[in-house]
Formats: sequence, C-alpha cells, structure tokens
Amino acid sequence: AQANDPRKAATGVYPEELHAEIHLKLQAEWYSRHDQQQRAAEVYRYMAKLDVQQLATLSGSTVNSQAPSLKQRIAYLSLAVNASNSNESDGSLEAVRDELELANLQARVLEALINSLPKAEDRATREGAVKELTTALVGPSDLYNDYAYRFELWEACIDIMMTCDHKDPEELQTLYINVFRQTDRPYRNSPIGQHISVLKLKLEELIDRFVPADKSKGLHFFPLDFIVQGLEDLTTFLPAHQVNHASMLNPRKWNPWVLDTMFERGISRELLFKAYNNYMETQEHAPQPLGLSFISEDEDANSEWYNDLSKFHVAEAIVSLIRRWHAEAEQRKSAHVLRNASVSDLLVKLRSHIGSLHGDEISVSGRSELLKGLDDLTENSH
Repeated sequence: AQANDPRKAATGVYPEELHAEIHLKLQAEWYSRHDQQQRAAEVYRYMAKLDVQQLATLSGSTVNSQAPSLKQRIAYLSLAVNASNSNESDGSLEAVRDELELANLQARVLEALINSLPKAEDRATREGAVKELTTALVGPSDLYNDYAYRFELWEACIDIMMTCDHKDPEELQTLYINVFRQTDRPYRNSPIGQHISVLKLKLEELIDRFVPADKSKGLHFFPLDFIVQGLEDLTTFLPAHQVNHASMLNPRKWNPWVLDTMFERGISRELLFKAYNNYMETQEHAPQPLGLSFISEDEDANSEWYNDLSKFHVAEAIVSLIRRWHAEAEQRKSAHVLRNASVSDLLVKLRSHIGSLHGDEISVSGRSELLKGLDDLTENSH
C-alpha cells in the first residue's frame, strides 16, 4: 500500500513539481494492471479535480505546485471513462461521462473566449477569465453566467443550454437575436446585400452546430419558426438606421435565401413547411415584423409594418418549398407530398391569399408566374 502512496514515495527521483502527479499516474496504472479498473478510474477522476493546495499537500511542499491544465484534466477524465467502461454495471460510469462532457464544454467556451481577445476592449479582464478556465473546472451555471454570458459569447451560451438540455424558449430566442446582431454589427452601414451575405453564412454555421443529425431529437435548441420569421422579414424590411433606404433592395431581385439555406442544409421539409405556414399566419395576425430587431438595437427599429409585397414574398417562398419538397419525394419514390392534407389545404388557401394582394410593387409578371407555379402543383396533386 505504501508503494502506491505518493506521500510515502522517495523524493529526488522526479522534479518536485511533478512528484505528486507522476506517482498518482503510477498508482492508477498499477490498479489497471491488476484488474482494479474502478479504483484506477477513481484516481484519474481525483487527478482531474486537483487544485494547487491539494498538490502542495501531496507533494509536501508549496514550491512550484501547479494545478493541471484544462487539457490535462480532460485527458484524465477520458482515462477515467476508459477505465470505468470495463465495469459498466457501476453507476459511476455515467457520472464520469457527464464530467468529461462538461470539461469538453468548458474547453469550447475557453476557445470562444480566446478568439474574442483580439477585438475586446476589456482584454485584461478576459485574459483573467482565460486563466481561470485554463486552470480549474467550472460548473455549468458559473460557466454560463460568469463567462459565456458575461463576455457576450452568445453561441457558447446556446452550446451550454444544449449540452445541459436546459430548455428555455424565451432565453434561447434572446440568444439568437444577440448572435445575429453581433454578426451584423460591423456591417451596419452596408447595403442590404452585405447584411444578407454575412447572415447567410452565420445561419449555415448555426444549423451545422445546433441542429442534431438525428432528426428524431427535434429542434429544441434551434427555434426554427422564430428564425424563419426574423430572417425572412429582413428580405422586405430594412434597418431603421440605414441611409438611402429605398435604393438598397430591389423587390424584383428578391430570392428566398433563408429557405434556400435551410433546404440545402437538410432541415426537415415537414418542419420547414410548418414554419412557413406559421409565418404566413403570423403576417396576418401580428402585423409588426420581428426581423428588424434581429440586426438593430434601436427602440423604433420595428416602425415598419407588413405590407402586400412582404406577404407576396412569403407566398413565393412557400410555393418554392412545396415544389422542391415534391420533386425530392418523387425522386425517392416516397410519400406523395401534394396529397398531404395540410399541403393541399394550403395550396387552396394560397390562391385566395395571392388574389387578395394588390400592392403596386407586385408586378403583373411576378403574380402570373407565381399563380402558374401554384396551378402546376394543384394539377399534380390530383
């Protein structure tokens, strides 16, 4: 027993600052070689949580005591998981897996914080936080409040909520607005095309990061309806702070970039259909657009109101979605999309809806083209 106790081991074999750590490693390896995997896992978990004071106590000296780095702690927890895997009936396996997941989450927050340093006015404060995250494990609540939220690492906040499976729709919507505002802020005085370019890239990143590959898990941390409404609104309405307001968007060059991006990134067609159907309903019953608040913090950013042109664009997006969804289903020889009751009902509703739009900005050719697309879909549904 004494041979495995770092406090009883001979000094002078290793540098003093490594003395305790190396003997703990040897102890864990000894347990592993003697088929005591659970005890080896306990040592690795203990090593992952060591602080400077504990190391000083083990070493018998306060000289050169240095806590493990975050990278080392993750390595120790990984070793603990591997050791625990051989004894899966033990309840500690789930606990150590959770600890490893949280440590990896902390590493992602740390990376985001380091990447924020070059542009930070509070660089010194952030550097202090970097040191804290590098040298000690932090609980998820502190990680969210004291680091991610405090330093406006909005995507890291979403990551923490997703990792901890903490569902708070209102908080999540606020975080997504903050992400889009932060993304767009450097382009406040740019043409609307520049806004769309950077927001499109960010939307792709968010989908790749927060939409699970397993579609059965749902979009709990990617509020699809909210994002569709907010970003599609920007197609028609421009930021209140912009100059040359009327010249920045040519309605004849509109394209459903939000729909295109989500379609290409593999968002469920059924969920997209529901989101755009809900968006059309929103325009009817909540006429003030959401989208302007996505890129503007001005109090009167939402002074615009939905008009016939914006409603026409939504109808175009829905027809495009149904056409592409139908084409995909036909190619895969799967269920007939156009015979879905919800889809066929909306096709009927769209015809009436388009007929009620009389804005001067809606061109005759654009209306004719949209109605023809609707006719083709209706004909194929029979």
